[in-house]
Amino acid sequence: MKKGYFKNFDFILLSIVLILISFGLLNIYSASFTFNIPGMPFYVKQLYWAFAGLILIAVIYSMNYEVFINYAYYYYLFNIILLILLLIFRLTTKGSSRWLSLGPFMIQPSEFMKFAVILVLSRYLMDKEGKLKRLSDLMIPLGIVLIPFFLVLKQPDLGTALVFIPVFFISVYLCDLSYQYLFYLIAPLLSLLLFKFSLLWFSFMVLLAVIIYLNKPSRVDGWAVIITSIFSGIGQPLLWNFLKDYQKKRIMVFFNPELDPLGSGYSVIQSRIAVGSGQFLGKGWLHGSQNRLNFIPEHHTDFIFSVIGEEWGFIGGFLLLVLFFIFIIKILNIALQSRDKFGTLVASGISVVFVFHIVVNIGMSMGVAPVVGVPLPFLSYGGSYLINSLIMIGVLQKIRGEG
Repeated sequence: MKKGYFKNFDFILLSIVLILISFGLLNIYSASFTFNIPGMPFYVKQLYWAFAGLILIAVIYSMNYEVFINYAYYYYLFNIILLILLLIFRLTTKGSSRWLSLGPFMIQPSEFMKFAVILVLSRYLMDKEGKLKRLSDLMIPLGIVLIPFFLVLKQPDLGTALVFIPVFFISVYLCDLSYQYLFYLIAPLLSLLLFKFSLLWFSFMVLLAVIIYLNKPSRVDGWAVIITSIFSGIGQPLLWNFLKDYQKKRIMVFFNPELDPLGSGYSVIQSRIAVGSGQFLGKGWLHGSQNRLNFIPEHHTDFIFSVIGEEWGFIGGFLLLVLFFIFIIKILNIALQSRDKFGTLVASGISVVFVFHIVVNIGMSMGVAPVVGVPLPFLSYGGSYLINSLIMIGVLQKIRGEG
């Protein structure tokens, strides 16, 4: 090993990750110690996956930086094939086709797809830096995101599919795309959201037409924005029908949990009770009544924050948020100090994925975001998610090492 091999290794970032994993193990144990399940306990499995992920960090750090650039498309295609195989063979578990059986292991390819999208999007945008001048130049990066988006949505896994959207917008924004074109990209989405309010939607469409007239993009781009915005608005009812019944219920329950207190709203109501009952200092580890009596479904995975809120209280939740804040700042520093555009885009994309998971997971546990089933980084139980997260940490360390 060369002298100074670990000179640029971010030990603070790794320490934060280890603290989060350790805290997660405590809470997974607390959430599942009353479970009567055969085989290895959840916290032991999580510990094994953590060790495997830490070994991967060391392996990735020892690799050549160029490998990530040269093999980005292959990694993406490999994960696309896995997603297609899942849909073809209909390997259904708990009502969805998310897990692929590899002997004694089950993996969730959509988790690894998150990093694959970041990697290939960064590679493509690095090659096209300074050349994105028209909307048509964004069709390929948009396709890179939409293919896995619809494959994951088909499983169905709405939460994971939604992660790809902010990754796309941040990535193209960092490639010096003008605000004008960013607005054009968002316009169909705004049209979709506003269509229910006729006057607002009509006003928005008029405003959009005026902006296009004043900015004078190419004729093709201008008409493309207008037409896609009109059709996305008109197609809103069709999109609603495309959603599964449970997804519709989750959205309606988000606005009014009491609409289905024993069904879709049950998890949110119980989670809010758990978080609120923890008060300032919490009830203490292993002493959460909502937790021990298993009132909250999936509280060792998606609703792990409700266990933290109940047993560690406001102070525990606050310290956790401080750790996450420092964690994200460290990643953004890596993005800023990267030696090239590829590293900046990859680190920024990874930060977006983590921020999305933190905000949505804690938001849904507190009833201020729809329940879309995304785990809390390093704390929720789940092998594929934890290993993919640690792979991304390994890549971040490599980017920093090259900076």
